[in-house]
Amino acid sequence: MVHWSSKVLNVMVVDEENISEEEMPTEEIPDNDEENTQDEYLMHISEEDVKGITTKRTFTMPIKLGGKTGVALVDSGSSNTFVDLKFATKGSCTVVTNFLQKVTVAGGGIMQSGAHIPNCSFTIDKEQFLGNMKVLDL
Repeated sequence: MVHWSSKVLNVMVVDEENISEEEMPTEEIPDNDEENTQDEYLMHISEEDVKGITTKRTFTMPIKLGGKTGVALVDSGSSNTFVDLKFATKGSCTVVTNFLQKVTVAGGGIMQSGAHIPNCSFTIDKEQFLGNMKVLDL
């Protein structure tokens, strides 16, 4: 069963392995690359998602995506569904490049997404979903 509704499930998909703080990006991306950045709208991701932290606003669930199992960080504060670049390239997902788009991190910082997975089918708790995922290099 594929869910099609006006409700949106925004998740951040990462590998099953825990991500240490040393692996987290700490470098801020400068704003001087304006001609390569398309600002259709500004996307947002919570600091908890970037760090992989579970809080009362975020929780984790197992996810199957592109034939691989990972962890979905479900977050009410994110504007889009994001997937980690390393996880996206491990499975059979079709990653499509696009103009760089800014993603603001709650609590400070800016990341950029230059790719997405269109019409991505994923399964959480035996329920199948279909949506677009923005790719982030975490």
